[in-house]
Amino acid sequence: MLLQKGDAVLIDGLAFGALPAAALRRIDAPLIALCHHPLCLETGLSPEHAARLRDSEMRALALAARVIATSPHTGALLAQEFAVPPEKIAVAPPGVDPAPRAKGSGGPTTVLAVGAIIPRKAFVILVEALSQLADLDWRLRIVGSTSASPPTVAALRALISATGLRPRIELTGELGPEGLWAAFDEADLFVSASLYEGYGMALAQAVARGLPIVATTGGAAADTVPDAAA
Repeated sequence: MLLQKGDAVLIDGLAFGALPAAALRRIDAPLIALCHHPLCLETGLSPEHAARLRDSEMRALALAARVIATSPHTGALLAQEFAVPPEKIAVAPPGVDPAPRAKGSGGPTTVLAVGAIIPRKAFVILVEALSQLADLDWRLRIVGSTSASPPTVAALRALISATGLRPRIELTGELGPEGLWAAFDEADLFVSASLYEGYGMALAQAVARGLPIVATTGGAAADTVPDAAA
């Protein structure tokens, strides 16, 4: 990396918090960290792993000249629990492109959930909840990576089979921009069972499409979704 005088280095938080402090000190430029949410808050980590990540992230953040947080919730958390001086923190929520109201399915209620199938997204809880509504006519589409956590995907598929919901639930995997656009457009209801969100991009996209939302309030989700939309 060739740096010019006056340059600053922006590092995504998914890498920044895990980089050794010694490596960060070797970068001869002001460091700016982009923090989606603290790495140690990822669901499914052992207490020891979470503690190591917390220590690593605190050391790294101490070296940052500025920290960009994706939500007021994340900014406040970094100040309160990770010793980042508030004056170093800038909050910059992600933007969402304007979009037309979703047209809906025109058939049985289509429920949409978007996110990688990982423990934090808690799709197992969503399927367990929907299994209690089997007398209603609905379909669920889960759009998101099926490769990030194979054990989580296997457990989800096993639950779907055990509850007899395979004909109603589709795991699409990741979709490109056009496929994701169509998934939102064909949905009647957006759901999120996520245990924690640093912002909640899919929630913001659902708001932009005018979809009614059912969501947990983990992390910043309660701020991202207005009360009138959920």
